[in-house]
Amino acid sequence: MVAAVSARIRLAIWGDRTSKGASEVYDAEELLRDAAVRHGVRFAVLVAETALWVDPDVHRRLLKENGTGAWFPAIRRGRRNHGEIRGQSRDGVTFDDNSYANQAIKRALGIPSANLKGFETCHIWPRTCYDPRYHTAIANLVLLPRALAGFTDHDSQIRAALQYRAFELYSWHPEGAECPTRPSYYPDSWRSPEPFTGEVRRALEKRRVESWAGVSPSQFPSPNGSGPDAASQSVSTKQPAASVGVEPMTAKEHAFVVGRIRQWASKPSINAHRIVGIVVRATGGIDRTTLIREAGRVTGSANPSGAITSMMTSRGNAYGRVFIDEGGVVRIHPEVAGEVAKHRWQ
Repeated sequence: MVAAVSARIRLAIWGDRTSKGASEVYDAEELLRDAAVRHGVRFAVLVAETALWVDPDVHRRLLKENGTGAWFPAIRRGRRNHGEIRGQSRDGVTFDDNSYANQAIKRALGIPSANLKGFETCHIWPRTCYDPRYHTAIANLVLLPRALAGFTDHDSQIRAALQYRAFELYSWHPEGAECPTRPSYYPDSWRSPEPFTGEVRRALEKRRVESWAGVSPSQFPSPNGSGPDAASQSVSTKQPAASVGVEPMTAKEHAFVVGRIRQWASKPSINAHRIVGIVVRATGGIDRTTLIREAGRVTGSANPSGAITSMMTSRGNAYGRVFIDEGGVVRIHPEVAGEVAKHRWQ
C-alpha cells in the first residue's frame, strides 16, 4: 500500500517518463523554473542579495565625460565568426573577449581582483557587449557569483529584474531599448551598491590621466608609470607640456602625430579630418559630449566616441594624440597646435 502511494506521488511530480518518446523536448529553463516553484526557491532573490553594483556616482561621472558611461569607450567584444580577435583594432575600436569589461567593473568597484573570489562579470542587456558604447558601460555591468551568472544569458526573468535594478540605480538603459518596467516578481530587497571609496576615486583619476586604448588588460600601466612601451612613452625633457597635467610628447610621438595631421589635412573626406575641423572651429575647446554628438552627425559614424578616444592616444593602433581632454573639454594638444594651424580644415 505504501509503495503504491509512493509510486502515485512520484508519478504526480515527475510524470510518466516511460511514456515519453525519443522526440520529447527537454527545456532546461522550464524544468529549473518548475522545480524552483515546487520548492519555493526564488533565483531572483539570490541574485538580488549577492550582486555587486558600482556606486551610481561613477556612472554619472563617466556619462558626463564621454556621453556613454563606458570605462573604456573604444572597446567592444569581438565577433569571432567575423574574424575579430581580441587585441586587434579596426576604425579606432579594439576588440575584446570579456577582459576589459571585467577590468572596468572591478576598478569601478575599487576592490582588488584578488579580493573578489568566485564572481563573474555579466552584461545586463543582451548583445550590448558588441557595441563599444556599452561593452564597458558601468550601468550595463554587474558582478554575480559564478553559480548564478548563467542566468543572465538564459533566464528572461532574471534579465528583466537586473535591467530594472540597473534603471533604478543609474536611470539608464541602452539607446533604442524600451525603458524597463518593474517585474511582478521583482525582489523587494537588493544589496546596496559598493561605497564610493578613495580607491574608486583614485581609479577614476588614474583613468583620466592614462590612455588605455590599444593596451592589453594584462598590461595596464602601474601607478608609477611602468608598463608596455614605457621607454617610448617616457617624458621628454626637450618638449615640456604647455598645459598643466598634460603628458609631454616624446620626439618619436610628436613626429608620428604631426605625420598623421598632415595625412588627415590632405584628405577632407575622411572622418579624422572632419573631427579635427569641429574642434578647430570651437573657440577655446568643445565639450566632449557635444563633440561626440556633432562628430556622429557630420561623419555618419556609428562610433564617433571611439574615433575621438583614439585621437587622444598614440598607443597601439590608435589614430594619434592630437586631442587632450581637460575636465571634459576637448582641445588640440598644445604641442601640435601649431601644425594643425598650418592646415585648412573643413
